[in-house]
Amino acid sequence: MEESAPKIVLVDGCDCPVCGATEVVDNTLPVREWRINVRAHKVYIDGLSWSECLLCKASDGDGWFAHDDEGNVVVNPSRIPAIEARGETVERVQR
Repeated sequence: MEESAPKIVLVDGCDCPVCGATEVVDNTLPVREWRINVRAHKVYIDGLSWSECLLCKASDGDGWFAHDDEGNVVVNPSRIPAIEARGETVERVQR
């Protein structure tokens, strides 16, 4: 099996697209004191970098969302109403 180099995707941050939680509770603190809201980029599968929002996980049991290689956000369709309730537009793309 041929090994490939890891792919690195840079994004501006990893805030939750559903609840709006920031990746770090307070990033003005020293790094050793950071508390995490979002476990950023835990898994990379089929061109999607999956992250987990711990606040959404605690409230509704599903905190997963992904960024594709272009930085677009992908979420489970059941989570879309929460995003639209904030007045944001969601584009549904068939895969």
